Amino acid sequence: MLFRSDAIVVLENVERLMAEKKLTPREAAAAVSSALMYRRERVIFEAAEKGQLKTRDDIAQHVRRIVDDPKIQKPRVLGFFREYFEYQIATEVFKDSPKDLWHRPDQAVRDTDRLVLHIVAEDKDVFRQLLTTRLAFANVKTSTNKQTRQEELQRSLVPNPHNEKGKAPPEELYGLAEWTDKQPFEQPENTRLGILMQPSWLVAWSENFNNDIVRRGRFIRERLLGGTVPDLPIGVAAMIPDDKHRTLRDRVASATHAEKCWRCHQHMDDLGLPFENFDHYGRLLKEDSVLDREATEKNVDKKGKPQGDVFRSVPLDTTGLIAGTGDAKLDGPIRDPRDLVQRIANSDRCRQVWIRHVFRYYFGRNETLADAQTLQNADRAYLDSNGSYKALLVSLLTSDSFLKRSATQ
Repeated sequence: MLFRSDAIVVLENVERLMAEKKLTPREAAAAVSSALMYRRERVIFEAAEKGQLKTRDDIAQHVRRIVDDPKIQKPRVLGFFREYFEYQIATEVFKDSPKDLWHRPDQAVRDTDRLVLHIVAEDKDVFRQLLTTRLAFANVKTSTNKQTRQEELQRSLVPNPHNEKGKAPPEELYGLAEWTDKQPFEQPENTRLGILMQPSWLVAWSENFNNDIVRRGRFIRERLLGGTVPDLPIGVAAMIPDDKHRTLRDRVASATHAEKCWRCHQHMDDLGLPFENFDHYGRLLKEDSVLDREATEKNVDKKGKPQGDVFRSVPLDTTGLIAGTGDAKLDGPIRDPRDLVQRIANSDRCRQVWIRHVFRYYFGRNETLADAQTLQNADRAYLDSNGSYKALLVSLLTSDSFLKRSATQ
């Protein structure tokens, strides 16, 4: 078990537990409000003033009310998923917009936001759905219904600057023949699964002109597998050769497989390589391409002036490896990115790692040994509710770790 609570832990923390005191009703109201939103939640504060927020069940009732009510805006719920996956930084990665693609990272981020909110609203097997759903949203925007105060989906057809007729082109990123009014829609089989294959995430974890194998692998190692990777040593200049006649996989290997580099890169590279199934714009690839040096040399005009590079297709390699997790069911060779995310989504270890990140976000600190029981209870609440994120939040926000503080504070 990743969450451990035994006699040793209990004995080590007896003194600390005795020195704790429970939050006052007003303090509990403030803590719950701050955890889920950026303002005071009026009803829970009124309950505190009336003396109706004294027990754990009283607090749980209000947490359920808040998380269940779609009219109550809870920006920190979406905020967690943005902070965890970091797909929103796609807008910070500079890329030229190619003529054959409608590249709008801001729109891609909004589409992923909508997918996350849809999964949370369905509230079933949330962790697995985040990683393996075939559903997606494309080119959508929202507006607030003044009567219901709820956000509603609208279609957003932004003209394509490369199209003289001013019509939006087909959504190549999702393999659609044309824009669809059905939201969410189901993506073709054997193409994309979950957040890690959303264009926003793929762009966020890419470079200006290439995929970023190393950073993608580090993300998976640390965020999903619960591992650690040492920081880049001082004085090391990490450079990937710009050899166009070799695939990115080969170029990265030539730079990272030296013994002094591989000590760290063995924890990252094999986890990022399966995403070579996509280019750095997030488009699905069926083959790779490299510079054909011989054809390029021959590509000259009558006067011998070079006419540009010529590329040739090569088979796409999407294999990878999960290793060093300590979980025999999780470790092993990976065929492609879909195999990778399905292996992670079905892992008890990875689910518990994710719950630890949920804890850190809402508590504003790392977990300690004293929080073992809180984490165990949260994992049990999640499993007993068929993977309900709301049940997970109720468990965490009514735990001793949340409702008690040191008596010295």
